[in-house]
Amino acid sequence: FTHVALLKFDDRLPLRKAVSSLERHYGITITNVAVLNATEDVALRLEKPYKQLIRKIRKAEVIYADETKIRVNGITYWLWTFVTEKETLFVIRKSRAKKVIEEILGEEFKGVICCDGWAAYSQYTSKLQRCWAHLLREAKHLAEKFYEFEGFYQAFKKMFEKINEVRGKPPSLDKREELKSELRLEMEQMIQQMNSYQEFRKFANKVMNGIDYWFTCVVNLFVEPTNNAAERALRELVVQRKIIGGLRREKGANIMQVIMSMIMTWKQRGLPLFATLKSKI
Repeated sequence: FTHVALLKFDDRLPLRKAVSSLERHYGITITNVAVLNATEDVALRLEKPYKQLIRKIRKAEVIYADETKIRVNGITYWLWTFVTEKETLFVIRKSRAKKVIEEILGEEFKGVICCDGWAAYSQYTSKLQRCWAHLLREAKHLAEKFYEFEGFYQAFKKMFEKINEVRGKPPSLDKREELKSELRLEMEQMIQQMNSYQEFRKFANKVMNGIDYWFTCVVNLFVEPTNNAAERALRELVVQRKIIGGLRREKGANIMQVIMSMIMTWKQRGLPLFATLKSKI
């Protein structure tokens, strides 16, 4: 069962390829359904450590969160990820709303969430860090499309460089609070300038909607300014989504979220996958 689960979820093999691999290496005659049933059994045995993972994430100082679409039985679901320094959690739900965040993090989460601009996060908490990688990508795209935006793009880049300089050699907390206020004022002035161009107003509104959250990382040094950790975690399942095209049933969604959460977490912790998974099942 250990090898079957790793073939399917770490080696990214579709069911038929997992069957072929087992036949080729071990002379085992097995069906697609048998492989699926084996992974379901593994997921059931991992339910306890999966729930323990949720409890650990609820106590984190900072969580990097993201979400993307995934098809389950032809219906659009949402694949969420919640990443800390030593844990990665995946959940697959029909909803992209705040209730999913409340379900996973509870109603008394005290940490900071680093995320994109999706409204569900700000509806859940005011302790946010908006992702600078998203901001800079969008700004670069506008600069490539409109030469008038190049000055704004360069100003955003300089602001990001200043954030990283402060985090690299942090001054006192009072100085960081002062800098946060200065950066916020500078960004508000840029937003006003962008609003004078009709083509840039949509982007300016996005930036303004996150005005309270762009500089959390300046004061709270344990928070990264980008959401890259969550994006990297999601990338693995996006690759699997492309390979399989989608999930046929909710049972498959549960198998994926449980097994992949544990695999990614063990990798973060530098644990040997085969031996660790075998010890849990």
